[in-house]
Amino acid sequence: MNTVYLDREIENNAMKSRKNWAGTLLLGVLLITGCTEEIPGNGDANEVNIPELWVSSFNIRFDNPSDGSNSWDSRKENVYSFLALKEPDIMGLQEVLHGQLEYLEKKLPSYERVGVGRDDGETRGEYAPILYKRNRFQLIDSGNFWLSETPSEPSVGWDALIKRICTYVVLEDKESDEQIHFYNTHFSHVGPEARSRSAQLIIDSIQAISRGSRVILTGDLNTRPNSSPYNIIIESGMKDSYDSRVSFGPVGTYNGFDVFGPHTRRIDYVFFNGFSSKKYVTSSELIDRNYLSDHFPVSALLEYRALE
Repeated sequence: MNTVYLDREIENNAMKSRKNWAGTLLLGVLLITGCTEEIPGNGDANEVNIPELWVSSFNIRFDNPSDGSNSWDSRKENVYSFLALKEPDIMGLQEVLHGQLEYLEKKLPSYERVGVGRDDGETRGEYAPILYKRNRFQLIDSGNFWLSETPSEPSVGWDALIKRICTYVVLEDKESDEQIHFYNTHFSHVGPEARSRSAQLIIDSIQAISRGSRVILTGDLNTRPNSSPYNIIIESGMKDSYDSRVSFGPVGTYNGFDVFGPHTRRIDYVFFNGFSSKKYVTSSELIDRNYLSDHFPVSALLEYRALE
């Protein structure tokens, strides 16, 4: 709206009755506010209503009877409460056995789940499942592949000791009408070649399945920044949400249930393309002197941006 014209209107209306003047002033405020919201690029996401989503990666630690006071039975209620409190829009979990998954699905009915057990492609072995809010997203497609030379079948790859898997979904965001291609994985804990090859396999898969789309990759990569697997992902054009406008929490994401720290080993990630990362947090809460898991959950607040 032309500023001079608006000023003249206010001046003319000021000569009218108090009641009419108050009504006109209110209308002017609403008009000005409306104009502000319609101007893109003001620098305030709330003014231009740019959609955002919280994304989390969390290795919940498999149900290991040898964990003693850190056993799943001792932690599961806290893990559920944490996820219910934080309410990520989409989350990639790792080391999830079928019984653990059934527990979380029952406790978190507002989420839909995609994923299979890595040992048989059904229910055996650890999952790398993706959970998303069913009231916000529509499932378009999904799939799984193994981190090996034969990715279409359950198999061990390269110098890894056990099977590893990547699960992906294609979701339509009902708030933005945009599609999101979301990948979640867990790399080998012993094989350096397997980790590098796994990174390249996932990037190749992203380029084949998701070229030109918004992509998010979460996972426990068992490798630190600036390693070969990390660099393969970054050099493909993906960005690390750790490099956010605002960050909070310890640098490291692996704690090994050691409550004394310090924790500097960062091996869990949220990568993305087609977004910007506004906030990043490593959640290191202690509950009765116990951690939620031997890994800290990591979360990022992502804001939609133009695709490069």
